Amino acid sequence: MKKSPLELSLILLSHNRLEPIKRAVKSIFDFVETPAELIIIDDNSLPEIKNYLKSIKPAKAVKRVIRHFFHDGINSISRSRNTGINLSNGKFIYFIADDYELTPDSTRILLQSMALSTRIGIVGPLYISKEKDLRFCGSALNIESFPERKISFEDLINMFEVDHITGMIKREVFDKAGLYDERFALRQEDMDFSLRVKQEGFKIFCQPRAAVYHHRDIGSNVVAHDMQSALALYRLKHNITKFKFFKIATTPALSNDFQGLPYTYE
Repeated sequence: MKKSPLELSLILLSHNRLEPIKRAVKSIFDFVETPAELIIIDDNSLPEIKNYLKSIKPAKAVKRVIRHFFHDGINSISRSRNTGINLSNGKFIYFIADDYELTPDSTRILLQSMALSTRIGIVGPLYISKEKDLRFCGSALNIESFPERKISFEDLINMFEVDHITGMIKREVFDKAGLYDERFALRQEDMDFSLRVKQEGFKIFCQPRAAVYHHRDIGSNVVAHDMQSALALYRLKHNITKFKFFKIATTPALSNDFQGLPYTYE
């Protein structure tokens, strides 16, 4: 039987990292205020981690917890995301990896941003380190003559459009653009999805007033051959021969409201 819908579905992806997943779960219970369901997709973790995930109970804004465990060792992020989507009931879907940590108000701000226009399909936060280094804010794809220009803080006070970012996604987007392509093992699956989202007429934005901590020191190792294979598949699928990525200059020890950042296209 289909469960009653909630405003938000939080899909938490887990693979063999106990302390990071505990930190991510704590941030969800501490900082999510909107009634939500927590969907945990675990990809063949050790028994200790599975036992911890089984112990998580609904509390505060998290009204129910759903778990799905894979045991085949394939470790496909696209498959994990698609499984979470198919289990979800929320109007908005928010992907959280186990090396992310939510911050106060970030989820509320993303939801408010979603409400600004029916054309908005994806809104992502800034990804920063604990030292307030800016690590990711979206990218621009397949743009060969991209004008170099500076972006002032005033330009960024609300949102700015990008071609690719991960974060909160409207359910309608999956109905029209489809799910993630499971042929991609890692990295290119979200760029492929973002391109299909834009082809359906949706907008993709980064919201600089929202941020999550990205603990890159415990990030997954990516085998170079796997990355090259994924990139080749992405280019073949979309008939793309050149990329130009959108970057933002970073600076250490940012203020809490991120003012004064030297945002630039590079």
